[in-house]
Amino acid sequence: MGYEVGLTSSWRPANWRSDTLVRLLPLWAPIVACAGTILVWKLFGAPGGGPTLWIARRKGEAIVTMLRDQNIVLDIGTLVASAAVFVVGQRWGARLRPGPAGAVVAWLIVFLATPSLINGSDRIDTRIAPLIPLLAFAVQDWDRVALGKRRTVAAIGTLLLLVRLAVTTISFSGYQHRYDRELTALDHVRPGARILNFTLVDCGARGWRTERLEHLAALATPLRQAWTNAQWSIAGLQLLTVKFRPSPDYYRDPSQLVWPEACIDRRLPAPRRDRQTLGEAVAAAPVAAVDYLWLIGERLPPGYHGPRLTRIWRDGDSELYAVDGG
Repeated sequence: MGYEVGLTSSWRPANWRSDTLVRLLPLWAPIVACAGTILVWKLFGAPGGGPTLWIARRKGEAIVTMLRDQNIVLDIGTLVASAAVFVVGQRWGARLRPGPAGAVVAWLIVFLATPSLINGSDRIDTRIAPLIPLLAFAVQDWDRVALGKRRTVAAIGTLLLLVRLAVTTISFSGYQHRYDRELTALDHVRPGARILNFTLVDCGARGWRTERLEHLAALATPLRQAWTNAQWSIAGLQLLTVKFRPSPDYYRDPSQLVWPEACIDRRLPAPRRDRQTLGEAVAAAPVAAVDYLWLIGERLPPGYHGPRLTRIWRDGDSELYAVDGG
């Protein structure tokens, strides 16, 4: 739709509105199908569901997270290089033609207008954001740029792509090795058990390269048919239903995540914070109601007071405890 608006506004400026409407008429079928699907879902779907929220700060976060991957220098450098290519290309004569420019603007409007949460499903706008620069780069017309300059940009871009592919491939090999190590904890878990999980994540520059362990404990469900608080359900949105609910706080996302002390804002009391340390989390957790306590990337804090725990597995900073009487 954005493409047609941009196109007709350039070649028929006098009556582009009516021309655009005529060109958009063939799109009525998919639009009606989409609207009908949403209507049926809302009228006959399961009741309830999570919130729908438009969060301003998420728009800025989406820009930061678009290239956040392995190395802060490489990732930010890639972003700067990509922006430079686009800007320099404009100075050399590369252009966004009206039709493609309309499509880019349309995606930008969609990104800005889309709520961050829709019915409880989080970061919807963050997932849309990367499409904007990808589309802008794909439709930029370089026909007016000298052939030598085009070849230079293409060669540099190919080299950068190969570097990023190599770094990503090596990193994913490391992820697999870490996953294999962490998942050996499940060899000590009986099928059908109840597992309370806490996984350490970091923030700021230290947390730029995530270990991608945030949802690893959810694999206990298919691998051991176990309950874990790393699974959660949102009424009216998904087919998964969490039946075991030891506490309202432990069948919601992200009850399994804990942060180091440096990431905690102590100016706010614990109930008002969206982050907690392992010590705070385990002190308030319903440990007595489960069979195992599984800690990923973090050890049980000294001076723990609660149900008796017996450590049955350990690998580095990760630990698995059996809960006596659980």
